[in-house]
Amino acid sequence: MEKYSSIDAGVIPVDIIRLYLGVDVLPGRVWASGKAHQHIAQKHEADYPIVFHSLKKVVEHPDYIGWDPGDEAGHRHENFYLIKAIFRDDLPEGIFMPSNASYVLIAIALAPDAKGRYRVKSGYRVTEAKIKNRLRTIPSRLHKIARS
Repeated sequence: MEKYSSIDAGVIPVDIIRLYLGVDVLPGRVWASGKAHQHIAQKHEADYPIVFHSLKKVVEHPDYIGWDPGDEAGHRHENFYLIKAIFRDDLPEGIFMPSNASYVLIAIALAPDAKGRYRVKSGYRVTEAKIKNRLRTIPSRLHKIARS
């Protein structure tokens, strides 16, 4: 069985989380544990090379932020996600992307672990149509990040 290493996915975007989700989080780093790394590699195999290469970029410079749609209204929010457009030209040679651009979603636990790290739960590609649908149908749960 292949061993998957943990991955430093960058600094959690505290200001973006506070502004768009209204949650006060402590500064810290985002980590993909070996188990999360394995989950992405095996469950989202076709997306894995793009997600793995883009992880830090998505975490530190997201285009969208939202609540995990699995968190039903009335329940405590446990996970949020960050989405970023990734372009074929940004990827190293040898990583196949079926279109010129793709959106990568990284799901992250809202509460830090015992070491103060925020844990990646999953990562995969989503379509622009899915993003637009979420913006239209559940606008309070997904936000486009304004850049100044």
